[in-house]
Amino acid sequence: MEAMDKIPKKPLKITDTTFRDGHQSSLATRMRTEDMVPIAGELDKVGFYSVEMWGGATFDVTHRFLGEDPWERVKVLKKLMPRTPFQMLLRGQNLVAYRNHPDDLVEAVARGARAGGGLAVGILPGSHHREANPHVDVVIVTGLGHARNALVSQSSHALIALAGEHGTLSEIALALKMGIPVIGLGAWGEIQGVVQAQSPEEAVSEALSWATRVHARPR
Repeated sequence: MEAMDKIPKKPLKITDTTFRDGHQSSLATRMRTEDMVPIAGELDKVGFYSVEMWGGATFDVTHRFLGEDPWERVKVLKKLMPRTPFQMLLRGQNLVAYRNHPDDLVEAVARGARAGGGLAVGILPGSHHREANPHVDVVIVTGLGHARNALVSQSSHALIALAGEHGTLSEIALALKMGIPVIGLGAWGEIQGVVQAQSPEEAVSEALSWATRVHARPR
């Protein structure tokens, strides 16, 4: 117990999501600004690390169903919650919509967030900080583009590998390492463990055969 006492104590930081994900998940994002106003001051007294109240489906719903201005909601609530930092969810290139937007629009949103006193945090799928736009304050690189290869391999019962480059090669290596059959369609014959097939039909037949043998469940 003495050793535990020597560990520096860090305060628990809690983000409240009532004004965004809370009602998005339970009420289809139908809370109006006037519904939030009566409780906003009380939330400000709690001392939350932040309150998530913007982004996600809030923009879509306020425009299409509630007849409100999402930008005005921020201003109204900020006056009632001056001590609590606000947090916003952006869906990457989708921003607050349901399709990818061009880079210049994503950059403009980050610029606007910074101009409004916000902290723009970018979680990137790549491996380089330089891929972030210049208005992102905190850049988190994840390498998810590479991790995707591991997910593809791990979730497969068998892989059919076409001619490719390093990405395909990494998927083959990961699959073989995890004991997942790999069938090369006229390619990758130089790699030990890759079963060769000369036609798509043969490749599919081999994949199904190997998958059945390797992944058959005991009765």
